[in-house]
Order: sequence, then structure tokens, then C-alpha cells
Amino acid sequence: GSTSGPQIYCVVPDQYNNSVKSSTATLKSKVAITKQPSDTYVSIGSTAKATVIASGSGLKYQWYYTVPGGSVTALPSSTSSTYSVTMTAAISGRQVFCEITDAYGNRIKSSTATLKSKVAITKQPTSVFVTMGATAKTSVTATGNGLKYQWYYKNAGASSYTKSSATSSTYSVTMTAAISGRQVFCEITDAYGNRIKSSTATLKSKVAITKQPTSVFVTMGATAKTSVTATGNGLKYQWYYKNAGASIFSKSSQTSSTYSATMSSTVDGRQVYCEITDTYGKKVKSNTATLKSKVAITKQPSDGVYNIGDDAKTSVTATGKGLKYTWYVKDPGKSEVKSQITTATYSFELSKSTVGRQVYCVVSDAYNNKLTSRTATFTNAGLTVNDC
Repeated sequence: GSTSGPQIYCVVPDQYNNSVKSSTATLKSKVAITKQPSDTYVSIGSTAKATVIASGSGLKYQWYYTVPGGSVTALPSSTSSTYSVTMTAAISGRQVFCEITDAYGNRIKSSTATLKSKVAITKQPTSVFVTMGATAKTSVTATGNGLKYQWYYKNAGASSYTKSSATSSTYSVTMTAAISGRQVFCEITDAYGNRIKSSTATLKSKVAITKQPTSVFVTMGATAKTSVTATGNGLKYQWYYKNAGASIFSKSSQTSSTYSATMSSTVDGRQVYCEITDTYGKKVKSNTATLKSKVAITKQPSDGVYNIGDDAKTSVTATGKGLKYTWYVKDPGKSEVKSQITTATYSFELSKSTVGRQVYCVVSDAYNNKLTSRTATFTNAGLTVNDC
């Protein structure tokens, strides 16, 4: 409005038709607040605003702020009916009021409004996978003043949530079979009593192998076994195998933690591994183990009684892969020597000097396993060692 309102004066006549004129008066409007600024809650980083609505002529606005326990400070750049500021932790709790002046110099002060930060979550907790015995952690990140955290949990199969003892921004627990599948969320409260609830995160066990399958040696016809030990929930096992000479692994019919097969020439050298899957679809592959035959003597060399000049012989029978035979010989009164014979049968012509000869065989397989046979002795029915 203008700086001057309507002007008025009065003319007063008497009975003789004389009149007198009064002085002039001006009618002026007086500033008045029709809506006071109100408290506001906004999240950190958002714009906090306080507005005053007033009536009057030639209105001018000046905002002031106070900090609890502090002095009043003018805001030179805030001269409109609205005060606005970006919310920060330092701004939260700021009290503001506006002083309004009209064209006639009348002044009025608004009520005080408080600008308060509102708790807001900037990063939600996420689901995690950890191995049994490890620490499962999930965190929430929030902005606001005087934040307090309270976590709640619900185990797999439970119908309701339980208040936990965790009151920091991070929830942590040692993973066990009972913990796996636990759902958690956090309720955050700020200094002004505002509350916000986070999204829900799930703590899941992750399948892990604690003992790898190992290679084994067994004799032909025996059962070769190798096992894997793992931790996790709802574990399923699938073994794969590849025979010696094969180029790819094949899926086997064995679905327990142990793989077993009867050792044979086909099985000898077979490589196996296990793929383990947990209830959450996580998979882990074990190391590869080899099933190997182990040399075994099934028939020992036997003693022999021969005549001088006879072809004396003895044999060893063994099972295994890539067998090699090494014979050792000791004649009476002489040192032991290695024979040139490398077959399963040892033979020689019995003479007076070789009566009483002792022989044994060392049998080795392709995997360098070795077995020593019993010692066989060659004698003559009509001649003793002393006769020689």
C-alpha cells in the first residue's frame, strides 16, 4: 500500500450559518501478523523453511536466529517473508523469528519457530553371506540429531520379531545353523522423537568346505573312499568323476558327503571332486582327489627242494598298477646281491654252490608303493648246506 492513507477533516456549522473546519487527520493501517511461522522437520541436506504472513503497508522483513543458550543474531540476507536454509547437524535446533516493520515505522515480532533435522536413512542394511563361525554384520547409515539405534530380529521359522541387545548402527552375530536365515531391521530415533524403520536384511550362512577330500590308496577289490566335510544350511552333495585317460568329468550317482568305489583296473587312477550347494543356492567345489590302487601280494614265493642241475624257480603274485619286480639273492656265506631278473618268477639252475640260496622280491607299483615278499629258500634232498 501507499505510505499515506485517506485524509479526513470536519466542517462544523452554527445556527447563523457560520462554519469552522477541523484539522486534517490521516487514517493509517497498522502491521499485523495473520499467520505465525511454524516449526519444521526436514532431513539433513534438505531445505528448511519458515514463513510469516502479515498485513500492513510497505512491509519490511528481517529474520533473526538464536541458538539455544546463545544470543540473537540478525540474518542480513533474509529479508523476505520466508526464511530458508540447508539443514545440517549444526543448523538443527536453530530458532528463528521475524521482525516486520510497516511504512509508518510500526514494528511487530513474530513467534519463534524451530528448524529441526528429521532422521533419515541414507544407506539401508544389506543381506550378507558368511561361513559358519564367522561374524555376520550389517549396518545402517542415517542422518539426524541425537540418533539412537535399536535392532530387532526374527529367526527362520519364527512368527514375530524380538528386540535385540544391539543398539549401535551395526548389527553383528556369530553365524551358526540357528542364526542362518535370521532377519533383522533397525529402528532409529532422533533427538526430537522422530522414528524411522530400516528395510530388512537377512543373515545367511555360506557353504564352506572345512575338510577337503584326500587321495587314497587301496588294494584291488577293496573299497576306496574319500569324503568332504562342509558347513552350511540344507547342504546337497554331487560328486563328479573322471577315469584315467578320460578328457572330461562325468556326473556320478553319488550324492552324500562320501564317495566310494570298489577298486579295479577301471577305477584305478579315477579323479573325483564334489560340488556342494546350500539352501540359498550358493555352491562350492572341492579339491580333486585320486583313487589309486595299492600294490598287494596275493601269493608269496615258496621254498623249493630240487636236485642238482634242476631248474629251480619260485614266483610272487601281486595286484596293482604298473608293477615292477626286483629280486634279491643271498647264497650261503656270501653277501646279498640284486638279481637281474625283473619278472614275477625267479629261476636258476641249482648247483652245489647255490644249495641254500635265499631269495625275496620287492614289488613296486606305478605310484611308487613297495612291498617286500617273504624269503624263499632252495635246498637239495640229498645235500645239505654243510656238505657244500
